[in-house]
Amino acid sequence: MEQRALSGYMLLFAWPEAEDILFREWIGAAEDLERYIEDLSRPGRLTAALNWYRASVSAESFAAGVGSSLPTIQCPTLGVWSTDDLALGEQQMTDSAQSVIGTRRYERIEGAGHWIPSTPRVG
Repeated sequence: MEQRALSGYMLLFAWPEAEDILFREWIGAAEDLERYIEDLSRPGRLTAALNWYRASVSAESFAAGVGSSLPTIQCPTLGVWSTDDLALGEQQMTDSAQSVIGTRRYERIEGAGHWIPSTPRVG
């Protein structure tokens, strides 16, 4: 239930009208805000970005608990989570090991957000 609450924003992206949402409000005070707006303002870019979410999980499977129907992972896997991630809980990340048959490594990063590569170097 905690992870469903954290991922609730994904349901918003399922709506065809999602592109009309004030993107500036959703991103908030991100350091790279102007670059995001410029990149996603190009024709088709925002729709393409939202289509990733739309293809990942439907509203029905989200409500039903999508994790129970996903296939197992057989290749080596790296799970990376940050303490400041507002969209993914650590328990969801660590519990995902149950879906991995192959080798799995987990790395916990202190102080980065959901978009770890965009976070200024911490520590």
